[in-house]
Amino acid sequence: MADQEIARFLNIRQSALPSNPDDVPHPKRFLLHLARSSRSAEVRETIGGPQGTHQAGTAYTLQLRRFAEEIWDPVQAAERSDSLRRAIVAVERLVAE
Repeated sequence: MADQEIARFLNIRQSALPSNPDDVPHPKRFLLHLARSSRSAEVRETIGGPQGTHQAGTAYTLQLRRFAEEIWDPVQAAERSDSLRRAIVAVERLVAE
């Protein structure tokens, strides 16, 4: 949720994204909520899953993997997520050793 391109991917308003994604207590649940509010029936069904449950859609993993591989920009996302920024720094240190 730190990469604001997720709004376009889910076909939701960018303003629906949290200003500080690290503060979201249940990120997967919140992402399902966002997907269920999508203007796209495909997103609502394949990612969002059944209303009134915490169950993901049938293609949740497939769709998020596609987002991560094709769209997600971790550098841009790290600007809005301190935890991601710290993780990137830690991985870079490991690689440099």
